[in-house]
Amino acid sequence: MRVLNLLWSFAGADRQILDICPATDKIKNAALGFIILTLSVITGISIVLALSFIFGSSPNQHIFKKILFYFFYFFVGCIWFMIVANLFRLLISAT
Repeated sequence: MRVLNLLWSFAGADRQILDICPATDKIKNAALGFIILTLSVITGISIVLALSFIFGSSPNQHIFKKILFYFFYFFVGCIWFMIVANLFRLLISAT
């Protein structure tokens, strides 16, 4: 049930309204949430990989600096994931 609640929140659906809806609406909103979650994860991973390829580390760079850069890339990827997820959620809930 936790997974359904997570998927419904990504779809922008209200749980109180879905409690009185038929099962087909619950499944439809869970599928929309899964699509939004999947696309957002893909965009987050993509920006992390793009940043690591663009600003790749040189062989003579210290390991601490490499790790710091990768943490920064991961942070930017998480921010981008949230931005894309909220934009998709807005588009889906507005239609």
